[in-house]
Amino acid sequence: PLPSSDKIDFGSLTEIEEWELLFNFLLPYCDILEECARTLSFHKLVNFLLSLATTYSRYYNRVKTLKDPLPHLVPIVHARIFLIKEVNNVFDDGLRILNLEPLLKM
Repeated sequence: PLPSSDKIDFGSLTEIEEWELLFNFLLPYCDILEECARTLSFHKLVNFLLSLATTYSRYYNRVKTLKDPLPHLVPIVHARIFLIKEVNNVFDDGLRILNLEPLLKM
């Protein structure tokens, strides 16, 4: 099972895309939503989700999250899984705001 967020070592995330996902998308997501609500315009949310999808795709194709289950890799795997879950939560939330149903499987 994945440990709680306060037990995860996010310092083990060293790939540039991991920090890009965190600082360019996860942290400013609430600000994007506030701006969309204030301006009554959703084009920034659409552009945000498109950029998030591009960055996430680049990350997913380059970085292997589930490597060999070596004990020294477990903290990195936990941090990456937590990051991916948060990215998926932003996608799901953003799509629902746009009245689109997120895919559960492909």
